[in-house]
Amino acid sequence: MSKVVHGIVGWNIPEYTCNAIDSVITNRIKTEPLYVYITGGGRGEFELLRDRWSNISLVFFEYIEHDTDLVSKTGALYKGYTALFSVARNSGYEFINLMQTDMQLMWWDEEIVNHYLSLLGEFKKGIVVITDFPRKGSSPGMYKWESEGNFVSSKDQKIFYFAGHGDWGFFSINRFFEEGLVWANDETYVQRISASIGLLSLLSRVPSVAPIPWPAVIRKGKIYGVTARGNERFLLNTIPNALAFLKSSQNHEIWYEDIIRTWGWWSFEPAWATCFTLAYFRRLRITLRMHGVESIRWTRFGFADRRLPPFSNFRPRIADLVLVIVGVIYSFLHKKAPKFLRHLQGLKKLFTFY
Repeated sequence: MSKVVHGIVGWNIPEYTCNAIDSVITNRIKTEPLYVYITGGGRGEFELLRDRWSNISLVFFEYIEHDTDLVSKTGALYKGYTALFSVARNSGYEFINLMQTDMQLMWWDEEIVNHYLSLLGEFKKGIVVITDFPRKGSSPGMYKWESEGNFVSSKDQKIFYFAGHGDWGFFSINRFFEEGLVWANDETYVQRISASIGLLSLLSRVPSVAPIPWPAVIRKGKIYGVTARGNERFLLNTIPNALAFLKSSQNHEIWYEDIIRTWGWWSFEPAWATCFTLAYFRRLRITLRMHGVESIRWTRFGFADRRLPPFSNFRPRIADLVLVIVGVIYSFLHKKAPKFLRHLQGLKKLFTFY
């Protein structure tokens, strides 16, 4: 019996969910089961989803009823996590590769699993290995934190770690329950609780999971935004032998934007794994300072679907960008020129395509 189980949890936006499931079934080790816990989107759509993979072994589906007045971002999600962790533990699994429905498993093999297991074995306070790629859009200073003590030496490698844990990655199920952890409230809460008892998230040098940039999101049971229309997969890697490259990496920086590309639809980089808001430009200023203006671009891999209307496959949506620009101009007209100029710095290459 495998010690490892894969779990996909989230609202059923079919384009995303099917992409996530396909990616795990294609890449997983044959003895590893996959549990799919759907937290919304309607039972009818869920049954269609379940029937699609009814002939695939070791794939299990569950629909989780939820209340729409829970925490706007994580209430239903964490209810699904709680159910999934309990089932995995009761079934005898020790580790879970936890994903959400708007993510994609890029690659997976026994060497990756053993690498994650070795990290958790070496760091007894490690609760999870972070499996996703560092992103310039979300954490532009990831590799600049050496002076702050956010890394430790492990077999002559720098292993970055962070206090507490987030809400996806390669988790030790046993440690999760031994430490009395629960999925409750929101990500800030669970991070604070796990950090308070000394638990760590370990950053892997071989990331395996990529979130879909600029996804449609769920807030209190409602979908905000629309999905882009990709090809067979939403994402592809863009360098030859990418997995071998990552496995041999030691002291260089690894970034989502350097390896992962959207397939057939345009994405604005640096990437952000949530909906587009004005807050993005505050982070963008840090990215510009640390990575230069060349990090700002529109990009894709492969050809876009010519049958679609122009700009329909751009994310974030052009309309959202226009509204933000209008908001920036509005701020300027209300005598907030310094703020306007800061945003303008991030907008000057907005319509450059790669």
